[in-house]
Amino acid sequence: QSVALNVFSNNNRLVLAVCETPQPMKITIKPGQLLTLHSSAAGKILLSELSEGELDDIISQVGLQSMTPNTITDKDTLIKELELTRNRGYALCNGESYWAGSVSCALRDHTGIIIGSICIYGPMQDFVDDNLNSYIKECVFSCQRISQLLGYSFSQDQHI
Repeated sequence: QSVALNVFSNNNRLVLAVCETPQPMKITIKPGQLLTLHSSAAGKILLSELSEGELDDIISQVGLQSMTPNTITDKDTLIKELELTRNRGYALCNGESYWAGSVSCALRDHTGIIIGSICIYGPMQDFVDDNLNSYIKECVFSCQRISQLLGYSFSQDQHI
């Protein structure tokens, strides 16, 4: 699958870098693209630790536009999804944007603040069962390792 590095920028997700799959079936995003936060795993992980006030500000400025019938367009549903994301330590997307499937984890700096996200993404039908579990494990491991290189220290009971 493809992998993207993302950061929060002007109430959107800014794609910094992409490592694109050589597979013929792929979702194409490019470095420099600004994408919505609420409709992707990469964006949801970036939103996951914001206060409700900060989330309200973003929603009032950019809205919760529907990209597909699977897109979360209700604030209360988004809040529940972000709580689930915080609790499990990763975010998922199942066709909420461009009919893509994805898993994303947070990159943290030495202070513990989320400074970006890594996202594994591709066609929605590839993100099920054993494939999905494998992508989750790889994403969690990679983000933990990168965060450690950035100076973040994990405790035994802490998610990323």
